[in-house]
Amino acid sequence: RDVAPSRGLGDVYKRQLMTYILLFFIFAFIGWIWEVGIHIVEDGVFVNRGTMFGPWLPIYGFGGVCGIILLKRFIDHHVATFFLVVGLCSVVEYVTSWYLETFKHMKYWDYTGYFCNINGRICLEGALIFGFAGCAGIYIMAPFFDDLLKKIPFKARFAACVILVVLFCCDAVYSKANPNQGKGITDYAAYNLPFHRVVVSEELGVRSEAVSYTHLRAHETE
Repeated sequence: RDVAPSRGLGDVYKRQLMTYILLFFIFAFIGWIWEVGIHIVEDGVFVNRGTMFGPWLPIYGFGGVCGIILLKRFIDHHVATFFLVVGLCSVVEYVTSWYLETFKHMKYWDYTGYFCNINGRICLEGALIFGFAGCAGIYIMAPFFDDLLKKIPFKARFAACVILVVLFCCDAVYSKANPNQGKGITDYAAYNLPFHRVVVSEELGVRSEAVSYTHLRAHETE
């Protein structure tokens, strides 16, 4: 229960900031559970997904909190909210993918071969899934967790924020020098989706062969 005395507008902003911080970690953890769960169900193995080592995927936390803040004015327009979430998540996912590939020279997902994909960074199927998930976050999860967090004492919430932010920053610093990578992380299954290319042999014979993204990348780096 909120036992800290009210101290005016500054106190309101402080409480709101703490709520957003905790919602960030909640959404980041849910996203981590979702992606780890997919690998457990499909491959039967535990894979610590993401660029970092802690149980969080920042892209989900950032996307979730941004959706709550930026789309608040459209809360009563469900259809508009859905398409805005689709657009927002697509932008966040594309920019994140571009950043990771450009500055860290690694791919953590690739939609090459998926219907309506853009440079393998986003695709229609993923955008629609994020649209539904984002709406669930805005209309169901955010109100639920907001009510739940209000029942936790102010000092406990503040302590949780400090501890989580410190751990997250430590993880971010370590991951910058030692990024999380490996099987199921930076060799995402979508890399191996087959597609066709036209091959011209030395004898000018033309044929079409199925290749995988990983196979193609290996030849490009030779």
